[in-house]
Amino acid sequence: PQEEVITRTWTGTDDCGNSSSCAQVVTVVDTTPPEVQCNAYDITEFDGDDDDDDDDSVSFTATATDLCSDVRIKVGWIVCVPPPGDDDDDDDDDDCKVRAYGATITVLDSGDPGTVINWTAKATDDCGNIVAVNCSVTVLEAEEEEEEEEDHGHGSGHDKPWWWHWRHW
Repeated sequence: PQEEVITRTWTGTDDCGNSSSCAQVVTVVDTTPPEVQCNAYDITEFDGDDDDDDDDSVSFTATATDLCSDVRIKVGWIVCVPPPGDDDDDDDDDDCKVRAYGATITVLDSGDPGTVINWTAKATDDCGNIVAVNCSVTVLEAEEEEEEEEDHGHGSGHDKPWWWHWRHW
């Protein structure tokens, strides 16, 4: 129940049959705001496409729960904070690009490693209780994949001598 008024009537009667009644009015009011979960995790840097589609993107959807009613949630106030020492104000290719719709933000381009993407998730329940939670994601540097060296039987550091590889092709 969002808000409810409960009326109880109490009647007392003594041994002589005399009675008296009184009404107890209990008003239940929801003053507890919803709880919000950002559902965000750090991401590895990526360059999004220029066409702003969702093929090369990462999305985060905030969720909220409330004990008394349904919850409406919306994200806003999105700020991309570049890494310390990033003085390249002229190069928009390194800037992060983020789109918001409802409870979801979609990162279209992560920006440079060290960039922090901040946003606010705001939830409102049916009684008008509001809560705003700050969410953030840090852009991590992509790990370079190590190339495996081909073993042509010339002693590539394995536990067999070089001639073993040559003889057992």
